[in-house]
Amino acid sequence: MLASEKLNSENLLIINAEVEKVENVKGKSIRYIPLWKWLLGIVQGN
Repeated sequence: MLASEKLNSENLLIINAEVEKVENVKGKSIRYIPLWKWLLGIVQGN
């Protein structure tokens, strides 16, 4: 969250092994997507 505040970024994305979810923290939306979807370009909500 600190990095998003310093960079004034609203596009928060965490690439991981298998979790796919959206989480709201401190008023910001964080998207978790599996690596394979990111590599194939299957990322929704860009």
